[in-house]
Amino acid sequence: MSHRTPPAPRQSRLSRSICGVLAMSAVLAGGASAAPAQRSSGPGFSVPGIEIPSGSATLDSSMLFLRAGTFDPLVTALAPPDPSLAAGGDTRYGIVQFRQGRMPSQARLVAVGVDIVAYLPENAYLLRWNGARDAVAEMPETRWTGPYLPAYKFDPTLWGSNATDLTLIGFPGSNADHFSATLDKAVPGLIRISHLEEPHLPRVNVRVPLGKLRDALRVIAQLDDVLFVEAYAAPQLLNDDAFGPIQANIASNTTDNLDTPIWNRGITGSGQYVTVADSGLDHNHCSFVQLNKGGATVKAMTSAVNTTPPAVGALFANRKVAGYWTQPGATAYDNNVACVSIGGVPNPTSYHGTHVVGSVLGDRGAASTPANPAYDFSGAGDTTPGDGMA
Repeated sequence: MSHRTPPAPRQSRLSRSICGVLAMSAVLAGGASAAPAQRSSGPGFSVPGIEIPSGSATLDSSMLFLRAGTFDPLVTALAPPDPSLAAGGDTRYGIVQFRQGRMPSQARLVAVGVDIVAYLPENAYLLRWNGARDAVAEMPETRWTGPYLPAYKFDPTLWGSNATDLTLIGFPGSNADHFSATLDKAVPGLIRISHLEEPHLPRVNVRVPLGKLRDALRVIAQLDDVLFVEAYAAPQLLNDDAFGPIQANIASNTTDNLDTPIWNRGITGSGQYVTVADSGLDHNHCSFVQLNKGGATVKAMTSAVNTTPPAVGALFANRKVAGYWTQPGATAYDNNVACVSIGGVPNPTSYHGTHVVGSVLGDRGAASTPANPAYDFSGAGDTTPGDGMA
């Protein structure tokens, strides 16, 4: 384990989930961290299921570029991997393609009565019709309109794969738990593992029985509220030694200080407080029990106390975790109670709170100080987590 002056701490190697139920304050003795940006979606933004052509591609304005395939809708229909996926009458959602150079403004389309889900290359929109398909079709700029077919909802390579875990992504405003609940009877043995209700792209992760992928896809693709289906990829923790990407957008290293411009300016976050509201904290983890404010290193665990807002709990100015306050109805510490149960399958917190607090101020090994982040570097092949950013 090497120590170096410019870098400061990182996080515990713990995974993500949803269930924010407690609040805690923590004293920083190092630098500041930045939360990763999340992709947004909505009118004019891309969504899953769209094939983005490469920058060097010569685009044909008559073509539609989908993950399911590329085709000119006035010339040929997209060939589905199964005949049943080509079927489907008018749905609440559809595609309109406009003539080259004649796309109307989004405001004009909204005034007609439709909701814009996303732009599709080339010259097209994915829409919620709201009964206004005929009005859109009659616009002089319109080249073609058509329903959003089941065959458009997944990459054809998924059809021939051995995937068992799938992510169902819903249209904006749909209810992931509602549309996934219809699958329980239609696909015997299917298990709903977890779901995320959010306004733009609600999603649910499901597990289908071995050998039943195609049966499941036939059913899922017919669900009107499903925008796209893709193989579920379990999150992998790739943010060990994250000081370089966070501070300078380059790989972390121990050979120079180009990856630590914040620490190079003497900014270590000493004396600052950060409040985290999340699933809990593994308070006896070695990353959360030591603090050095420029003198001796204080080592102490901070236990949780139950609080009823607006009252607050005790604060300990000389501890790394300055306070640990559990909200009414929540449980102390981390991953000991499942937040929800979906289809009979627990959806635990997966130490999300510990992950977040670790990213902010986790500090094991050599204690950081106001003048020296004393970052404990993991390095290639080292499975021990590095520190947090403070």
